[in-house]
Amino acid sequence: MVFAFWGHIVFAQKKQTIVVRPETNLEKTVREGNDAVEAIRWFGEVFGEAMSNRLKKIRNSKYSVFVEKELENWKKKGGFETTVDWQRRLTDSTETKRSAIQESHINIYAKELGVSTSYDDYACKLAGMPFYHSGVYDADNEVLIVNTFWGNIPIPIPLDEAKNMQWEMQRLENLKARFFIQNDQLALLSLIYSNNSKTYTYENPSQSAQIARNKKLELERLDSLELATYNQKLDSIYKDYNRQLLQNPYNLNQKILTDYNKITGKDRREYNFNNSISSMQSYFERLNNSFREEYENEYRINGKLFANKDEFEIFYKQGNYPQEIEKRTVLNYLTANSKFIESMDFQKEKKVTVGSAVLLAYTGIRADYSKGNADRKKILSVINKSQNKPYYSQVMNFVIEINKGLNKEWSKNGKFFENKSEFYNAYLSNDYKKFLKSNKKNNVK
Repeated sequence: MVFAFWGHIVFAQKKQTIVVRPETNLEKTVREGNDAVEAIRWFGEVFGEAMSNRLKKIRNSKYSVFVEKELENWKKKGGFETTVDWQRRLTDSTETKRSAIQESHINIYAKELGVSTSYDDYACKLAGMPFYHSGVYDADNEVLIVNTFWGNIPIPIPLDEAKNMQWEMQRLENLKARFFIQNDQLALLSLIYSNNSKTYTYENPSQSAQIARNKKLELERLDSLELATYNQKLDSIYKDYNRQLLQNPYNLNQKILTDYNKITGKDRREYNFNNSISSMQSYFERLNNSFREEYENEYRINGKLFANKDEFEIFYKQGNYPQEIEKRTVLNYLTANSKFIESMDFQKEKKVTVGSAVLLAYTGIRADYSKGNADRKKILSVINKSQNKPYYSQVMNFVIEINKGLNKEWSKNGKFFENKSEFYNAYLSNDYKKFLKSNKKNNVK
């Protein structure tokens, strides 16, 4: 008990009187010191008892009991599982599940016992007291001695490297362990110490540990092989879907699946595998449906450019469908304006300015000239934009055949030009006579 005042008894005239006074600084220091010692002793007992209980739990635990406990959870009937399916699962899969738990739940077991603080597949982070204490470096043998629950463990560290991490070796913050089951109890397979991106490892040299290590390596190999097999199957399905998409004649833009969900980790691989396939299939079907929808939409917009839907489909499935639409749109536009093109003076049209058109409209002379000028400019623009297109020769054939002035000049002097395109460009230039004279001189034709 802690008191702020001490009682002192004073006897006077056969009467007992209690006089209370404040404690002195010395008395307070003594009292607080005694209280601290008592608290340390009490906490030490509690901590020691807790560590003792943890160690007893490890020593008395049996892995087989833990496995059966985990198996019991698996055996419970699912909320959406029929009785028939549940009974079939217990009959067909109980032993397989028990073996799987035995092989894969050692890290879970270590964490449940409080030995480790993680489920890391590579190595669990080892818990602190009472499972290990700070290490001492043995310079003669070049090993770090770590006092652990499983005894003094020597971790090989070269002397020249150990000199640079004396403080770190005392704290041992990056200590991890691998475990195996020996005599139905948790045993240390490896102890790993990390520092400055380097790792130093102790391997349990016992025969049982070596057997467990080889078995672990084989299981890891099989696990890696299973993972690779799942992803290889997914990759094969992914490539086959893309092959089908690229072969679809309606897929004008060569759209494909861009990715798929690969299998990672250890859990629910078959479930994730089936989900990934389902996701790919769904996207594949959506793309295929979208190709058909795009086809129907294009027909609604551009079907009038073709004689019938069969003709449209033939061109649509060809790789140059957009160019075909563009060509037909241009030629249809020129055909629709053929009467206008027939009488155009192409040489003069290029020289007409917007200013002169505005002036003519303002003065009232030929009031329709403004609109006609705009039409002529558009015709010239359409022809000019077609210059680098595959169908430009067809445009030239049409324009030169329809226009009286061009047709007449082509019939007279076309032989002095390589083709109608060269002739047209020369004819509309400011130096047509010079070009013609030069070509005649060189006797191009």
